Amino acid sequence: AVALLTAFSFAFTPLRSSHDEWWHLKAGKWIVENRRLPEFDIFTYTGEQIPWHNHEWLCQVLFYAVYAWGDERAIGGVRALVTFKALIVVATFALAGGLAYRRGGSWIVAWLLALVAADVSRRTIYPRPPVVSYVFFAGALILMNEWKSGRLRARWLWALPLATALWANLHGMCILAVAVA
Repeated sequence: AVALLTAFSFAFTPLRSSHDEWWHLKAGKWIVENRRLPEFDIFTYTGEQIPWHNHEWLCQVLFYAVYAWGDERAIGGVRALVTFKALIVVATFALAGGLAYRRGGSWIVAWLLALVAADVSRRTIYPRPPVVSYVFFAGALILMNEWKSGRLRARWLWALPLATALWANLHGMCILAVAVA
């Protein structure tokens, strides 16, 4: 509980410490409003004719949807987005702690490792697409670990390509799935 509460608190990094969030929100809003992906970099005046291969489009739409949902309610868009990100971070470190326990057998060591990992990563935990990759990476590691240790049937490995296809549209770090496999 202490490790997860600590990870949750670390995830409340103020948005002013990073600049990408607003750009991702605006891109998500544009995609939702236009119901398509932009062909060119529409936010950079020097890149208006440069083809844009937006590999994070689904995450941008998801973040904008959370922001808009919060904005429509009394909690506010930024608060909703940061809380959503904090929940993703908690899920990531819960998975990492669970994996450490399965590999080492000690809850104390596992949660201490999760606590240290949360502390080390706290300066990189922003509401940006990479935060989604962290939870997918932890999930892929658990899936492979459970299969390798014989606690999971091989048919469950089909979840990895399906999750990777989703992951590829959320963030480009999906290549980590290949590394895990």
